[in-house]
Amino acid sequence: MCIKYAANKCLGRTMNTNSLTFLNVILALVFVLECVGAGEPNPCIGYQCKKNQRCISNYGRPQCIALDLNCTKDEVVGDCGNVCEPTCADANGQKRECPALCGPPACVCKPNTYRYNGTCVSAKVCKQNGTDDNGGVTPCSRFPCPSGYQCSEGAVICTSDGCVTRPTQCVPESCPDILGCNNVTCPRNMERVTCYPLCELDCAGGDSCPGTQCNSLGRCVCKKGYVLVFRENRRLGCVKKNDCACTYDSN
Repeated sequence: MCIKYAANKCLGRTMNTNSLTFLNVILALVFVLECVGAGEPNPCIGYQCKKNQRCISNYGRPQCIALDLNCTKDEVVGDCGNVCEPTCADANGQKRECPALCGPPACVCKPNTYRYNGTCVSAKVCKQNGTDDNGGVTPCSRFPCPSGYQCSEGAVICTSDGCVTRPTQCVPESCPDILGCNNVTCPRNMERVTCYPLCELDCAGGDSCPGTQCNSLGRCVCKKGYVLVFRENRRLGCVKKNDCACTYDSN
């Protein structure tokens, strides 16, 4: 089961195991903890607001406020956000990863139209122009997130098996206290960040790729000026680039 996070309620639904990824699991965990409450209960759970409104906690009481979404004439408000909004990449048959989660409401293109360089176009235009200049990824500058969320910009990730597009999405800014994220101590020469690069450089050169990924759980990454040391596919830590020639023990 996964959790569907709507504008003002949490609902259970069955997850498509074909789209079960580490990203899905992490996001589902965060949303589950937000739904059941970490500390004070969420008064918005089960509280219904009118269309184009969302619920916030006002000193422990539910309150409906405007979504503050300025959609264009070619867009409508998507109740589950725009994580899986169709783009020209979809119209042209490009495989994209789509988390089986429902996010905060957002502006999306009207049915049977596709996102292309920030605008909504027909499938015919997609066929003529191909995918947009960033492979169907919506930049955070065109991806507003509601209060309490931050933008995690997507990217086109290519491997020997082909390329997939990780969509841009809104993720919670803060980590639930129950997880103790703020008490995490990173190893030497590393620091915990909530937005981190999709690919980290290592002593072997590594693979660089565009974009960052954000989530409230965060992760430990090398500090600026340091690179990863790997041995037998294990992360041993971070060292200065000039120290990569040294031999490191995994013990």
